[in-house]
Amino acid sequence: MSGAIPNDPDLKAQLIGPTYTYNNRNEILLESKEDMMKRGVDSPDRADALALTFAYPLQAHAWAGGTLRGPMIETEYNPFDPERMVA
Repeated sequence: MSGAIPNDPDLKAQLIGPTYTYNNRNEILLESKEDMMKRGVDSPDRADALALTFAYPLQAHAWAGGTLRGPMIETEYNPFDPERMVA
């Protein structure tokens, strides 16, 4: 497996919750948040946050490709932990 999206049931529900239709130019139109709320579906805040992580390209870090003496950030979070992956 690869990827780094956590196994989050709320996120999964928000990603599959919206419906879609087509406009007169055969373009996909996602359901509006207002229409989702009318159906009783919660606002997809987590799904929006995930989508916004891909909104703009990132600029390369000044040290990218260089050699570091140690990690810049230390954390116990492992994005490749199989128990946190979304199937």
